[in-house]
Amino acid sequence: MTRKICFSPDGDGAGAALYGVNAKKGMALLGNNAKLYVRLLTSFASKTMYEDFLDSLDTADCGVVREKAHALKGVAANLSLEFIYEMIMAIEMDAKNGILITKDDPRLPVLDETYKKTYATIQAIIADPSLLG
Repeated sequence: MTRKICFSPDGDGAGAALYGVNAKKGMALLGNNAKLYVRLLTSFASKTMYEDFLDSLDTADCGVVREKAHALKGVAANLSLEFIYEMIMAIEMDAKNGILITKDDPRLPVLDETYKKTYATIQAIIADPSLLG
């Protein structure tokens, strides 16, 4: 069973400079502490959570995929990385329901492109925190 993701990465209203990152919401979750937000974005950018999720697809184990997807979803939610959150939430739900997610899943190329663009946004914010407004 394949689910379609119903969202548009171009419709976040944040502009191309902050693709996939709802910085206003993310900072609000942290009491509008921009330094803390940048520090957490830096930590996310230095970790291998996304790669760990992709590697979990090789296990053919719904539990492992769900666990790695859940971890990535949680961090994406806390940092308001909304496109990653939406996509990974659907994948986590499928794995939770026993639907095996493999590297052939048609959502993965879109997720990968979304991750790369969001990662580039994170790197831009780290380099220039004034982008946060």
